[in-house]
Amino acid sequence: MKVALDISRMHDLSLERGIGVYAKNLYHALKQHTDLEVDLVREKVNLQKYDLVHQPFFDFYRRSILTNLPVPLIVTIHDLIPLMFKAHYPSGIKGKINWHFQNSGLKKTSKIISVSEIVKNDIERILKINSEKISAIYSAPSEEFQKINDQAILFKTMEKYNLPDKFVLYIGNINWNKNIISTTQAVLDSGQKFVIIGSSFLDKASLNHPEKKTFKKWLEKYNGNKNIILMGSLSQSDVIKVMNLAKCLVFASYYEGFGLPILEAQRCGLPVITSNISATKEISGSGAILINPESIDEISGAIKRLFISDDLRKELIKKGSENAEKFSWVKTAKETAKIYKNALT
Repeated sequence: MKVALDISRMHDLSLERGIGVYAKNLYHALKQHTDLEVDLVREKVNLQKYDLVHQPFFDFYRRSILTNLPVPLIVTIHDLIPLMFKAHYPSGIKGKINWHFQNSGLKKTSKIISVSEIVKNDIERILKINSEKISAIYSAPSEEFQKINDQAILFKTMEKYNLPDKFVLYIGNINWNKNIISTTQAVLDSGQKFVIIGSSFLDKASLNHPEKKTFKKWLEKYNGNKNIILMGSLSQSDVIKVMNLAKCLVFASYYEGFGLPILEAQRCGLPVITSNISATKEISGSGAILINPESIDEISGAIKRLFISDDLRKELIKKGSENAEKFSWVKTAKETAKIYKNALT
């Protein structure tokens, strides 16, 4: 079977974010762990030579879905956040028109892959698509995310970035669903330093854009705070090292379709504090402290408990490691290959 993993219509921003990482990891896993012939299609080309096309992403307000293909089309949906929280992700008139085009195309796909059970349920409930057409196949962290025992490596990283001895870590962007204002306030209330990895925290252009409303408020409140360290974008190697230096990861989103940083942290032996709703609860298993993302006090209290109790830290590290082992790109690739074969029968 010859498969096109088509990212030619993926937005440039998505290519460098979680969705882009998902697509590239899936491509390599399919090549290594299945008998499929897979091409990663980066440019718009004639797709008729393939037996099946998979678009590993889906846009709501941009025209990206392929139509009139002579072969089956599979689409991966990572979340329905723009549709579920329209006040924070305004579509505009053009976006509304594009959504009708996208929705129509989605109905004609052979199969839909969701990255979690919660997203599968959302697709069925909101888009009114039969559950039999949707398959939940988990994403996975890269195998490079591991516990580092070499203290010399960690010390060099601490010196390189001038990191404090103890700190709370956040990895992600500035989107409304990430709950960055409450998360930041909770960390500061706990009395700890806050290290943030994410390029969007350094981008202060177009602050009046509706989707940057939350970030603008964040800047007004916290810009220049000496207890907040903005690291921008790091190589994956350095992200792993910083994860190994942190005391805990806080990922207190209002909503997530998956929550990859949770599993990456668990693989690195980093205790996790995350939301008790959406996919973060589903993905984290018993290896995290679950909190109400609406409660700053609850988030702050969880941080304090982790910094005080070694027993709690050890328990979360153990359970987190066990949970992360359930997710792998080998498993993801094989389950995805089954969907491909089913679409052709």
